[in-house]
Amino acid sequence: MADRQSQLYTAHLQRRADHAPGREMYLQRRVFRTFERLLRKFGQAGLRGRVLDLGGFRGGFANVCRDLGCEEAVPLGIEQGVDFETDRIPYPDGHFDIACATSLIEHLHDPTNMLSEAYRVLRPGGHFVLVTPHWPYCWREFYGAYTHIQPYTHCSIRAALESHGFEVLATVPWMAGKSDFWWDLPAPWSFRLAALLPFTGLDERRWIPVWLKGRSRTLLALARKPR
Repeated sequence: MADRQSQLYTAHLQRRADHAPGREMYLQRRVFRTFERLLRKFGQAGLRGRVLDLGGFRGGFANVCRDLGCEEAVPLGIEQGVDFETDRIPYPDGHFDIACATSLIEHLHDPTNMLSEAYRVLRPGGHFVLVTPHWPYCWREFYGAYTHIQPYTHCSIRAALESHGFEVLATVPWMAGKSDFWWDLPAPWSFRLAALLPFTGLDERRWIPVWLKGRSRTLLALARKPR
């Protein structure tokens, strides 16, 4: 993004209710727990060591990572003046154990540089966690966010990761605080059923049974840099 557009988008995020300080911390802890569960299920390792949060806004997720025991957690995004389509990540090869990119790749015209740089700064055997809207289930609202550029499916995100050298361990629906049952289902049924749940996981109405909550139109991918 150009500097002016980056400033406008940052200001827009700051006005959103989900970025209010108390709410944001709650949501970032949900993200941490979901990533931790994903890594333990498919990567045989938890969310520990050195973590790079690509596109992290205000450093919220990195702060949670440090609070919950990560050795190092670094946010890197538009607030630091980074253009993910052109810039080199300012860390040496193999520095990080885990890289995360939440709601980032869909904002890029070309993800080549971001994916290549994520691969470079991960150690051999390090993990990459990626979250993005899942086009078959979000197409009606995808372009309602004016900075959304490139949509992805679970097949295209796998192809993008594999073409940059990653080994894809899982592509599953984003499900926070739900049973692993949803991640054990094969694609595309896992995504179809998750999108059919009538209420979102953030719906706080207490009368709604838990098993009806968790509707997801978001894709969660886990990949690994080969040893």
